[in-house]
Amino acid sequence: VFLTTTETLPEAVAAWLLTGRQPEDGLLSFEDTMVLTMTAQTGRRIVDRLAQAARREDAILLPPRTGTPAGLTKGQDSSVATALQSAATWVETVLAAEEELVHQAGWNRNDSAGRTDLGLGLYGLATETAKAGLTISAAAEKIDALEDGGRWSAWAKLEARYLMGLRDRGKRCPQESELARAKEPVLPAGIRRVILAGVVDVSLLAVTALDSLGKGETEVKILVWGPGLSEAEASEAFDVYGRAQAGFWNKREILVGMEPELRRDGLDIAHGVVEHLAELFSKKNSVKAAVVADDAALGRDLEGKIRQAGGKAYLAAGRPLEEQSMRKLLRELADVCREGSFRSMDVLLHQPDFLRWILQEEKVSGDPVAWLGDWSKSGYETMEADLESFLRMPEGIVADKVIPVVRQLAKLRQAMGGRDWPKELRALLLAMYGERELE
Repeated sequence: VFLTTTETLPEAVAAWLLTGRQPEDGLLSFEDTMVLTMTAQTGRRIVDRLAQAARREDAILLPPRTGTPAGLTKGQDSSVATALQSAATWVETVLAAEEELVHQAGWNRNDSAGRTDLGLGLYGLATETAKAGLTISAAAEKIDALEDGGRWSAWAKLEARYLMGLRDRGKRCPQESELARAKEPVLPAGIRRVILAGVVDVSLLAVTALDSLGKGETEVKILVWGPGLSEAEASEAFDVYGRAQAGFWNKREILVGMEPELRRDGLDIAHGVVEHLAELFSKKNSVKAAVVADDAALGRDLEGKIRQAGGKAYLAAGRPLEEQSMRKLLRELADVCREGSFRSMDVLLHQPDFLRWILQEEKVSGDPVAWLGDWSKSGYETMEADLESFLRMPEGIVADKVIPVVRQLAKLRQAMGGRDWPKELRALLLAMYGERELE
């Protein structure tokens, strides 16, 4: 499906999703839908546009799941090695290899530092070949050039030893796991439609996963964003998976809106932006700026530069609570209840606004809590034990303020397991906050 209007990507995708979709019983539901975008930020912006549409209809939004194509092939199986474990095993494999094999791999530095670099390089190579749907060994079989054949053969031998090292530790290779998962992707419960929106560089691994889903009962849609293009131009500019075709774009000059000398990295861009704001800063003693950037690192660079120039900056995802409506926090809380996973709760706990809300006032208290039923430990103790380390707060604050609210959140998740959970949740939130804060 080609989106050729001049709207932004979030606006165009939200408009497409809303076509023919009407609220039912006061709910605008996209619970059966997962939207995959190039960045998580784009997904959040699409949900924001849907939320605005729901408010205009005086309805409550049940948002779609959002994510990136990489999420289709990444699992949380404890038997799969983490990235750090995988890289460490690669390094150990190369450190233990005989000198002749290291030289055959095209590496002249035979000391431990040199071998470590080779191991990390092979870890990176394995990650890249996996994106193409191949292991290093499978890629080696496709190499025709004789001068490269010897190196790839050595890399394939090292890969075999690496896999053996992981098996000895009771672990599976993360790249092999991704390749297997691409052939049989697992979606969250209730998802019947997957939409790939505006991704111009989707990997072969993700394409395999989408094809696998399409062969089953899942509806797969590819939304290609080509603002200002005609349908004929869009079909030439992108393939059926929305990937940009170099032949078309090489004919065009694309203006990026930034002087060449400012394109080097995030700090250069940040410096350029602050220069544009310098005159404004000179006229006022205190200037507030909201920083919105697709890249989190760039956003932090911008924030730091603005502060250095005497301004006061807020990241879009980290503004003070008083500058945001309660609705956003309630929507994220509702997502925790619906998804029922500890991972989504972990994401919520990393939200600066939510942590500030917890520390300012423990709002989950009183009679509504009694309605939630008894606390069930299930598998939650493990995460609770890790709270102190990943929140980096004093132990007393974690014990007195954070953990009690986390437990109440778990009760919410447990209690909202029925089919009528949206109505139950709204009734509970009304009891906690009152009608004014929900509007």
